[in-house]
Amino acid sequence: MPAPNGLSILPLDATGAPFPMWLVSLSVEPSAALLDLLGAEERQRADRFRTAALRRRYIAGHAGLRLIAARCFGGAAGVEDVVRDARGKLHLRCAANAQCSISYAADRVLIGISEGAAIGVDAEQLRPIDDAAELMELHYTPAERAALRALQRSGQIIDHAFLAIWVRKEACVKALGEGLVIPLTELEIGLQPRMTTVRIGSSGLRTAAIQASGDLVIGWAQTL
Repeated sequence: MPAPNGLSILPLDATGAPFPMWLVSLSVEPSAALLDLLGAEERQRADRFRTAALRRRYIAGHAGLRLIAARCFGGAAGVEDVVRDARGKLHLRCAANAQCSISYAADRVLIGISEGAAIGVDAEQLRPIDDAAELMELHYTPAERAALRALQRSGQIIDHAFLAIWVRKEACVKALGEGLVIPLTELEIGLQPRMTTVRIGSSGLRTAAIQASGDLVIGWAQTL
């Protein structure tokens, strides 16, 4: 997708998700045209980042979200197209029932857009998880911990499997609202990355994990 001033917007193909996703990145300092797409609160937030790289990534994500939404739903990209609710979840105002979700990983931004059901996306760069044992105790169910430990005992590296569970949990929470407090130890995702249905309270979601762009583990979720 053509985009201005060094912004790269790449659609992800063959994800298996019921909605499209894109990877966005910015290799140069943001131009005035990109900054003009952000609201005052977003610009203030961007200026609070401690490094230029993090600031660039944030601007790329929020400007890219508006440009993608304009392409999906028609019209020109504008500041008022994106709003954040009291729970911190982003919403699109450019079309009725438009849904979106955003995640940051390394120097890239994952964006998902849908019309209708609420969605969540999450991405992590594949890497060694040095504190996996501690994180499993804090956030994974007993069955998930047992499955990962069985992989370790068989001599397998668990980084990908660990992250595939993590990104799906995060995507499910995002689909229901960023500020929603959900004990992740009660959210059973399971080891297999294929699409599955889970329940959080009275809400049902379908979710899956994929690997994309070589080194990204991506999770998506959509409410039923």
